[in-house]
Parts: sequence; structure tokens; C-alpha cells
Amino acid sequence: MNELITVESRELIAQIVKTKGECVPAIIEDVKDTLLFTKAKADMLRTAIDSIEHIEAAGEMAGAMIDQRDEAVEAQFYMKARLGEITSKMEGAVSGGSPKGKRGGGGSKLLTPESRLKRDQLSDAGIQSQHAYNAERIATNKWAVDEELTEKRGTSRGPTESGVLNRIREKEADRYANKKKTREEEHAVKQKPRLVAEYLEATKTYRAALELAIAGAKRDKFDPASWNFVAGRHVQIAKLMSELEELI
Repeated sequence: MNELITVESRELIAQIVKTKGECVPAIIEDVKDTLLFTKAKADMLRTAIDSIEHIEAAGEMAGAMIDQRDEAVEAQFYMKARLGEITSKMEGAVSGGSPKGKRGGGGSKLLTPESRLKRDQLSDAGIQSQHAYNAERIATNKWAVDEELTEKRGTSRGPTESGVLNRIREKEADRYANKKKTREEEHAVKQKPRLVAEYLEATKTYRAALELAIAGAKRDKFDPASWNFVAGRHVQIAKLMSELEELI
């Protein structure tokens, strides 16, 4: 079972890994065929590893197969990125968004002439639009490939394309959340006069409440169990006040 990948296959995969796919000409048919080859080898090894997972005597053999699988998967990733580099240069590239239009599927049924041209070019090459879309995302987010390989190499399941895409989605979600937060903060800043007035009014109310709490504490009116909560809240408030003072 340790010979699932022939010597010739190993040499090709090793060369792809060494050059990060650059050894394959930037011809869509060649890249597609090489991608299918590396994926088939990785899937075959993954299946073989799963079948011997619970065989105790498979130690060294399983380890060698895991190494071969990881190398095949790495080659697969590089060829996927290579494909994305090619398809992104076609008219109507899909790298900016889902080929289905709106986020999450569905989208508009109307295609621009450029999108229709690209769809036809992909169809002629035997490539689905979704596969091209994923390839382009990987091509423009190679950091995700590096992270997936670093974290998952040598594990029982190993690196996966879905793992790479999930990393990209998570970063995109964080980026979207940060942009949304920035927009909200910018909107709030535009309301500065009103915000200042509201803050000054709030400090009056807070000061009155604080003075009342002090008077109550002097008369032992506070539940002892609440002291940790009060102290923690004061630390938070003091930190925010310091931050505001530094910005003014």
C-alpha cells in the first residue's frame, strides 16, 4: 500500500510542490489535467489511510502514506491556485464575488456579455464556474494555503481544500465586520455635538448615582457579594475614561 503513488507520480508531485505549480505551463487544459491528477492521488491516499486507521501494525506504513498524502494535497492546492490565476484573467472574472451573484446563492439570472463569455470559455474547458470561483479565491489568498498546511499537515485527516476556503471565509467575515464597525463609528463621529451633549448629561447622572452609592456604602447598605462586581466595573470605566482623555 505504500506504493500507491508510483515513482514517476512522486517525482511530478515533488516538482509541483518545489515550484509551487510553476513547473506546469499556464495552459488551462494542462493545469486542469494536472489538478485532477494531484486531487486523485490525494483522495486515493486519504481513502487508504482511512482504511488502515485502526490497524496498530500499520505505524510506519501509515506515517509514510500520510507524508505522501500531504505532499499530494499541497500539490493540489498549488495547481488550484494556478488554475485561478488563469481563469481570473478571462473577461468577466469571478474573483470579486460568487458566480451565483448575491452572497449565499441565488442571485440574478441576468448575465453580462463578459460573464456569459467567461462562462462559455470555462464550459469549453470542462470547468464549472463554482470551481473557477474557488480557484480564484485560493489564488488571491495563498496565505490560507500556508496556514492550512502548517496546521493540518501530519494529522489523520490532513489539509483539505474546504479547510482553505473556510479560512478565507472567516477572514472575509472578520473584514466585513470591521468595515461595518468602522462605518458605524464614522457615523457616530459625525454626530459629535449630540454625542458630547449626551455624554456630559450622562456624567451628571452618573455622578449623582455615584455620590448616592458612596453614602450607602458608608452606611453598610451594599451587599458584600456585590463588591467584586463593583470593583470590576470601576476598572472598566476607568480604562474607558483614560482612553477618552488621551484622544481629546
